[in-house]
Amino acid sequence: MAIRDCILGLEPLKLLSPERDDRKLNCRLNKGIQMNILIAVAHQLELDPFIARFSVEHSKNNGHGKEYQLQHEGHHIRLIRTGIGMDSAKASLEHAVSSQEKSPELILNFGTCGGIHPDRQIDDLVLGTQVICDKPECPPIDLVSEEQDNFRDYLTSQKTPFFEGSVFSTERAIANERDRYAIYSGTKAQVVDMEGYGLAEIAMKHELPLVMMKSVSDNADEFVMKDFLVNVQDAMTALSDHLFGFLNFLSATPKGVRD
Repeated sequence: MAIRDCILGLEPLKLLSPERDDRKLNCRLNKGIQMNILIAVAHQLELDPFIARFSVEHSKNNGHGKEYQLQHEGHHIRLIRTGIGMDSAKASLEHAVSSQEKSPELILNFGTCGGIHPDRQIDDLVLGTQVICDKPECPPIDLVSEEQDNFRDYLTSQKTPFFEGSVFSTERAIANERDRYAIYSGTKAQVVDMEGYGLAEIAMKHELPLVMMKSVSDNADEFVMKDFLVNVQDAMTALSDHLFGFLNFLSATPKGVRD
């Protein structure tokens, strides 16, 4: 596995949030005007805690998986299950974005992941600042947006411990110490997932901000599946609670206060 080849010699791409009218943003945050948010999760087990946490207006099969319509604090929320893997994530998110007359203002990816950094432990929260692909021809994508700053501010305001760093995306599960060490030594990634890079590609294509929040459910070793099944519910319940709090934070706090 030539992990180091994935990043050497490639200039990172930057996923930037589009220009915004600050007066309109202040009005929206102060008055709770509806915000259009798209949430992408990979697995049904990752999706279920969100369904339990929020009121579901309706659900449907959109041709690429299950989609749910949620409401909270005036925000218009679509929750999609992308399926596992980068190709599935790309196809599902592309359909979700392009099939609607109004594009989302924000894409959130909440999901579980494997710990790659030697210090990462199960239940650690990691805010992705960059996504790295296991394909050498794909440059890293930097996640830079006002919305990510807002999420960081929210976590800090709640005194929630979290880490920041790169997410390494691969098409296959990492399930041994050798590959885990190779990925970390070559990329210094915090965690590994199987969908993040595909989601970032679509967000960049449509010039949409993407916030990627991961909860470590396993150590990317031979116990990966067992640990995932044991820890996924608690991990995603915590992330659904953070979504609930983040939406309240956005609605209640003027932009000028956060700056």
